[in-house]
Amino acid sequence: METAELIRLARKRDLSRYDNVELYLDAARLETDFAAARPHFENIYDIACRQKVRLAKTDTEQSIKFYELAKKAALCLAPHLFHYYLLYVEWDREPQKKLRTVSTFRRSMLKTSIFSM
Repeated sequence: METAELIRLARKRDLSRYDNVELYLDAARLETDFAAARPHFENIYDIACRQKVRLAKTDTEQSIKFYELAKKAALCLAPHLFHYYLLYVEWDREPQKKLRTVSTFRRSMLKTSIFSM
């Protein structure tokens, strides 16, 4: 079966369930072309973030699983997209040591300064 077909089938499942979103991430990881996999990783990241917030007060165990899944999706995106790199680097850092919300302007300035080094 082709990778695109596996991703399509995984995406059709009920993505409010952790196991199905995890399967979708595993299928997306099989894609060797990042341009084709990017929208899937971003979709998985968004789904996991929404689910972790929705379940935070009712089912903390599932919420933590979605939190970790969002982290895995950010890791898949980080080598290619600077925004996700910044999110991933700050992920487990203590709140007082985290950079404040990185605005688009600051992100572009950071990116310019890093690439000029």
